[in-house]
Formats: sequence, structure tokens, C-alpha cells
Amino acid sequence: MFGRIFSRTRYLFPLLLALFAVFLTGWILVAAPLNHSAWLEAVSLQSQQQAPTSDPNTFHLLNGKLASLGWIVGRDCQRGLRAYLQTADTNPDAALVGTGWLDPTTGTFINGQNNNCMPGSLSMDNVVQLVHSKGGMAYFTVTMMTDGTPGSWTSQQQSDYIRRGTTDQSYIDNIVREVQRAHYDGVIMDLEAGLATYPNIQQLFATYNQRVWAALKPLHKWYGIALIHKLNDHDDYYSLNAFENWSLLARAADFIVVMAVDQCTWMEEIGSLMAGSTTRMA
Repeated sequence: MFGRIFSRTRYLFPLLLALFAVFLTGWILVAAPLNHSAWLEAVSLQSQQQAPTSDPNTFHLLNGKLASLGWIVGRDCQRGLRAYLQTADTNPDAALVGTGWLDPTTGTFINGQNNNCMPGSLSMDNVVQLVHSKGGMAYFTVTMMTDGTPGSWTSQQQSDYIRRGTTDQSYIDNIVREVQRAHYDGVIMDLEAGLATYPNIQQLFATYNQRVWAALKPLHKWYGIALIHKLNDHDDYYSLNAFENWSLLARAADFIVVMAVDQCTWMEEIGSLMAGSTTRMA
């Protein structure tokens, strides 16, 4: 009996297997487009989620081939422009000095009286445009005339300005407005005459810089501080640099500019060219 059953099953089983294979193949052909589409969509979404995005806050201070920042001064603008153009293809970035002279009594800016960048004007807007046309970053230099010449400001006045800048928002707004108006890429703070004996001057200067930095961040504008050279915290130039606490200022800017050439010039020695080199704060 079982022999007859197995004999018949021997022919029936391959037939059933063939029918099942046909059914399974048809089901796969019908269902595959939908599943394949869904699978592709899932892969596409995953790829989109994992694809790297461009971060506007990526640290990118300079566009040149070297970490070197040129300086163009308004009163010597024509020579500065000629020198700039000689190396603009390699180092197109520049800091502009001439329209950011501070009046410490009001916190407003004064154009340099001898700026000669544009005929019949004290503006340096054309220099900003030139730097951008060369693919460079243009930095607005905020500074104050404190060189002891007639009509210059005193260390006391600069220190008073710094103190007021820690609480008076208009002082910060004046900087931001000029940056936006002229389309600067960032600011370099270059105050050099804080009074060493002024009460709490180091903390005041750090707080002031932190406020400027905070105001520029939402605009994606970089902020740097030009620091007077020092060999240690109480070196021979302490009377000049005592108001700058480097440890505090390291938390108040995107980068620093160490004015090392000032020291070489003061000592009448030729040293390595470091003025304008930028260093990211750790």
C-alpha cells in the first residue's frame, strides 16, 4: 500500500513543487517594485540624514594661502594698496585702519583726517570692496589715537571708555552698525593704552571684548584682539600691556593678533615677521 502511495507521490511532488515555484516567482515580481521603491526611499533618506552639511560657523578666518593678514592704513592708503596688490593673489586678506578711530567720550567713530583711499573722501569702503574682489576677508580695525601727539586721547580716557563699554550698549551697537554698513567680515580690537593702575582694568577689558564678540556672533562675523607683545606677565613693557590679561582675553575672541614686530622695531632689531599672524585660541 505504502509502495503504491509513494509511487504516485513520486510524480505528484515535482508537479506541486513546480506550481509553488511559479506562484512564488509571480508574487516576487508583483511585490518587488513596491518593496524595491520603498528600499530605495529608505536608503535615500538615510543618505540625506548622514550627508555632511556646511556649517556657517566653521572656523575660517582667512582665505589666503598663508596665515598672514595685511594691514592697510588710511593715511598711507595709496602705497598700502599698491603693496597689497603685489601679493593679493596669495594673501588677499586685510585689516583696514582709518575709519575706526574711536572718540572715547561718545563711543562713536572718527574718520582719519588724512585718509586718502578715495579722491575727495575719507572713506575706505573702496578698499573693502577691493579686498572682497580679490577673494579676501576684510577686517574692521577698532582703535584709538593715544600716541601723545596734540589732540590725541589719554590712557585715562581710553580706560574710561572701556569701563563704559561694559554696560553701555550703544558703544557695542556702533561697532556692529559699521561692520554691517560696509560689509566687513570681522573686527579686530586694537586698543593699546589702557591705564595699568585703573581699578579692575584687566577684567573690564575682558568683559568689554566679550560683549563685542557676543554681538558679532549672530552675524557670523569673526572677532580678534590685537595684543601688545609680552615676554612674561611683568616684562619691561608692563606699563603698556598690563591692562591686557591674556588668560582672560583667550575667552573673549575668535583669534588674537600678537604685535611682535612692534617689539622688534622698538628694540631696533629685525626679528621674525609675526604681526598680523593669526592664532586660534585654545
